[in-house]
Amino acid sequence: MSTMSVTLPDPLRQRVERLAASRGLSVDEIVSDAVAEYLAQGADPAVGVLLRDLSGSDPAPSLDRYGQEVVQYAAEHELGGHASRMLEVIRRHFPAGSIVEVRPAFDPDAGDDWLSVRLAFVGSPEAFLAAYRGYLDEFARLVPWPTGAKLRLSYWIVQA
Repeated sequence: MSTMSVTLPDPLRQRVERLAASRGLSVDEIVSDAVAEYLAQGADPAVGVLLRDLSGSDPAPSLDRYGQEVVQYAAEHELGGHASRMLEVIRRHFPAGSIVEVRPAFDPDAGDDWLSVRLAFVGSPEAFLAAYRGYLDEFARLVPWPTGAKLRLSYWIVQA
């Protein structure tokens, strides 16, 4: 078993360790830095939103789980691999369960369309900024322009 860098109550700690072992991941890959910082600040780890999707999130995100409309949009715009990469980068930098919606979006005034990924971040603005900077750095390295302009992340911060 991995050594956990944050203190979690036994039932949650055991659940995280089992999940990490079943996926061949380290505990640190399951509990993101943002969650670790949030918990280290003394927040109640039982907050359901934090790890609500922990047991059900895919180790390698697939567009299929977000519906046919998303799959079709990605195929029409040749975004499939890049969109999956974006979801993987989000998974690495934000807590499990943060993604609340993935859908095509359109701005009729600008005549522009894109694949929108919306997430809710539970924690402090400082913890969000640290996670977001990591996400941006990795996303910019992995997804070339102009393709990256068709993949957009929006978010809101929930301070518990």
